[in-house]
Amino acid sequence: MSAWSLSTMQFRVLWQHMMGDDLPLNFTYGTGEITTVDQAEGMELRARDELLASLSADQEAMFAALFRSTYTIEVLGFDVRDLDDPRGRIRIFSGGHPAGFATIAIQRPGPTPEVGGRIQIAQVPWSRWTTQIVRMLPPSPGPGRLPAIEGLDNNGDDQHAGADRPTFLVHEIPDPAHDAARSFYLSPTRHTTGSIVVRAGSLRDAIPAQEISLEYRDEPDDGRYVYTHFGRMSAEPVGPEQLAALILRCLRTVKQRRDDLMEAYTA
Repeated sequence: MSAWSLSTMQFRVLWQHMMGDDLPLNFTYGTGEITTVDQAEGMELRARDELLASLSADQEAMFAALFRSTYTIEVLGFDVRDLDDPRGRIRIFSGGHPAGFATIAIQRPGPTPEVGGRIQIAQVPWSRWTTQIVRMLPPSPGPGRLPAIEGLDNNGDDQHAGADRPTFLVHEIPDPAHDAARSFYLSPTRHTTGSIVVRAGSLRDAIPAQEISLEYRDEPDDGRYVYTHFGRMSAEPVGPEQLAALILRCLRTVKQRRDDLMEAYTA
């Protein structure tokens, strides 16, 4: 996996030079320096000129792939035990295309949560994209011990459907284990957590962007869980391979939704 890195300022001025002001929202761009407007503009111009003078064709192509990709995966993670510790932040912006590579940018922690560290950029084959995203999360504690629950947004009613029958709701007989799992899933996390947003298209497209989000949570002495939103909010325990597979499922789902919209728009 080839990689290079930029300072927060270098990333910002290069993105604005090539793309405009539509910066990735999950990165932080504070520098921690107190400057006047004139000083800040002078620093940015020098950083841009120096960077453009040294930028290779391969680096420019890798960077351009970030904002020209039809499909993106963004991650924003926290360690809720100490929100003032920047080491608990996970900030990833990535873009890819099924016919080629995925480009992944991860912002390393800075001295404070508001001041970002260096941004490392690398490319991986499309087939390894979701696996690499999972590797960049906090180390997995393994799958959680509680069972999966579908329909957390159904207030105790679970949804069932036969193979050739319409979906219907039934009220389940109270189950203490089921109720305890539901209560846990709906409670605040006490450790590391974050959102993974998978998107097809962008706000710049004529066709509305399609996205699905996942939320992961890690619990001490238990394991990792993920919340999914494939129609209904559900939760399940996951290991690294299962989480990578769920992110890939999100990619396939938003791709299909966007393809369907494109067909409708051109019909």
